Amino acid sequence: MILFRKRAVLYAITLIFCFSSYLNSADLKRSKREQLRALGISFKVFDGFESRPISFPDILTNRTTKVKYYKEEDIWHYKQFAAKWSDDISSIEVFEMLYPPPKNLKGYITELETSKKYRNSSKSILWPKQKEINWLEVFIGKAIGKEKPALKNRYGTKIEYFPIQDQRFFYGLFVVSNEKYLGKNIVFLYKIQSSLSKKEVMRAIFSSIKSVRFYKKISSKDKNGSSIKSSYEESKERVERSIKNLKDWWGVSSKNFFIITNYPKSSKSFIKKIKNELEKYQDIYKSYYKQSGPPKEMNVARIFNERDDYIAYVGKDKEFSAGLWMPSKKELVISQVPRGSKDYQTSEQIKTIRHEGFHQYIHYTLDEVQTSVWFNEGNAVFFEGVTKRGNILKLEPSNYLSRVKELIKKPINIDSMLKMDYKQFYAGDGSKEGTVNNYALAWGIVYFLHKAAPRVKRTKKHDYTKILKKYFYYMRKTQSKDQATELAWKNIDMKEFEKDFIDYYKNLK
Repeated sequence: MILFRKRAVLYAITLIFCFSSYLNSADLKRSKREQLRALGISFKVFDGFESRPISFPDILTNRTTKVKYYKEEDIWHYKQFAAKWSDDISSIEVFEMLYPPPKNLKGYITELETSKKYRNSSKSILWPKQKEINWLEVFIGKAIGKEKPALKNRYGTKIEYFPIQDQRFFYGLFVVSNEKYLGKNIVFLYKIQSSLSKKEVMRAIFSSIKSVRFYKKISSKDKNGSSIKSSYEESKERVERSIKNLKDWWGVSSKNFFIITNYPKSSKSFIKKIKNELEKYQDIYKSYYKQSGPPKEMNVARIFNERDDYIAYVGKDKEFSAGLWMPSKKELVISQVPRGSKDYQTSEQIKTIRHEGFHQYIHYTLDEVQTSVWFNEGNAVFFEGVTKRGNILKLEPSNYLSRVKELIKKPINIDSMLKMDYKQFYAGDGSKEGTVNNYALAWGIVYFLHKAAPRVKRTKKHDYTKILKKYFYYMRKTQSKDQATELAWKNIDMKEFEKDFIDYYKNLK
């Protein structure tokens, strides 16, 4: 296949680069025991091998539709990656066997499809033998040799070995499992270049793989084979691992968040302020839209100290943004503000956190199902103006108020906004002005429903107070944004609603 050939070219380049260097025998001595807490396993790596992160797959953008997508093969590998240790020329990689190979390996997948198809999974998955071999051949990009007889080490770990022929590297491809502890197949790939004999290298590889030990037992209460907590821990560990060897990056945990940043550690007071803001707004979001259970994923916030680094991370087409919730990366990403006073910069970052934080919150609260754009963006702007004093929430109008006042001077079509999709919303009829108008109207609808609906019910007997609650309820029930909108607004007279909407904003100062 084409993608296999591309990978072979990349392997060839790596091999040429590495050909002139070799490991000596000391480098293949087992070192300290490394733990992968999310997987519940530990094993011994070699001296001189350090933990390495894996790069997130390149994101591509369709020039016509502006839809973001990835090569599915890249996503498939990334979503099953667990850990990597290496020196300059050799490596040990660990993967979880979670997802069958995609039917079209050379195909592409959008951000939204990625979020749905490749959710982090902690279910018990022990593959049938032929399915396992197929997975391994797709994973390695070549046919594998006949499986050697499985063995067990003194910890009860089942170890399956699959030979791979190669001219320059010594490969060790293993599948390890232990049904008593974690009902999964864990894949180890050793890729070693050395001046040692094949017998000596393979002895070292087998010494390492035989040290694999499982220690996380399957919960008897969880019929899926693992607890929610393990999934949560898994997502946290992956983030920690992604920055472990990145220069200047560090992390801090809180109740609901793991914050990673490359701000200097002298900025801890600033990061603490960001952390407190993130936590405070988690509680505020919950007071409006309650979670149905404990979180299944760690909330991640990535705070950039350099604007250029932020732009390189989110892509040129998003360089106008101050922050983003990126569902495919499962990260709330915040930029440094390049201009203004320090107080101004901080206030802008906090405003962005309030907005993008809602997108992150609702994404997980509704089980990663995309909501209607009027609800999602309308609430995100709404929460920019929500402040908490003691136990009282104060709702401030957005800066979009003046824009709404301009919009209602002409006929408006709220029903059209409710049916708008994300592409139409952000396109704004082909102009930046149109996009701003869409944000303003979405905010206006949500602010009216939160703030004005109770008063309209008392004075005019028009009841709009349950629309947002109904929408949230039906999103959970139907997992369809279109059905949820239809059911939430059912029996609402839209002409009457638009009149009440206009009357309210005419008099609002």
